[in-house]
Amino acid sequence: MDRNRSTYRKTTFDIPSNRKLWLTLGQYDALVEYQEVASRYYLGTFDVEKESFDAFLSRTSTATGVRLNSISLANFRKKQYQGYLVFPNASFDNFVMDFVDDVRFLIDPAFALSKIDGSKFDKLLDALSQSGISPSIEKFKKDLYNYYRLLRNDVAHCLNQDYEKEYKAIDKIAIAAFYTTLNEPKEKSQLSFDDFVLCTANIKNIADLLTVSLLPHIDWKALVLRNKDKLIPRHVRFLHEGRTKRHHTYVLNCIRNLYGYTLDKLTINNIIDSLE
Repeated sequence: MDRNRSTYRKTTFDIPSNRKLWLTLGQYDALVEYQEVASRYYLGTFDVEKESFDAFLSRTSTATGVRLNSISLANFRKKQYQGYLVFPNASFDNFVMDFVDDVRFLIDPAFALSKIDGSKFDKLLDALSQSGISPSIEKFKKDLYNYYRLLRNDVAHCLNQDYEKEYKAIDKIAIAAFYTTLNEPKEKSQLSFDDFVLCTANIKNIADLLTVSLLPHIDWKALVLRNKDKLIPRHVRFLHEGRTKRHHTYVLNCIRNLYGYTLDKLTINNIIDSLE
């Protein structure tokens, strides 16, 4: 399956929390890519035939003003790759809380995360289900998210677990069929930079699917009328001037700019009629 956003979204509808997540992940992508480029370039200058690795570290670190004589952490590159997973998972946790705020504004002011045991993602899915909202997120994406979430927690809290059971439960065939340009996930002892790329791509996809699941449940007329000063702040001016066509275009553009969604003519007319 194609990972192109328009293919799986089937709408341009978007919300503030999702836009923020994509922006944040893009910034962290660049940071991690910078770290990876620096690491590969640096390690690429090491020549085992000329000096020991400790001597290489000491000599090159001195030149940069950083004191580093050795790295005692076994498999430090694997730990580095695992550490990369902190950024996308922390961003997704923040997204979940922002997403709750968007649901409260757009659909239900009383919406809140479920109190079930599990991750914030689990609590969100349960709360959405109780509200009659069912995001079409395939099991393999949920399992992949959970695997990388556990690896993030493992490195952040020094848990030192292997997560072999969670890794074996991942449907690698489905992942390969959907994320066609990315490499399959690796077990903890074999992590690579590609796992960071896949983790980030999967989180973006999940967030998109959560976002579009809200669209059928939004009562646009009720939403605009109860938030008219925020969503269409200049509506009074158009009412007083009696510029109906211009008023119609204004409401259309306001919602399109905020949510990437084009209201139909009937909905806009109903909104304007209710403002009078």
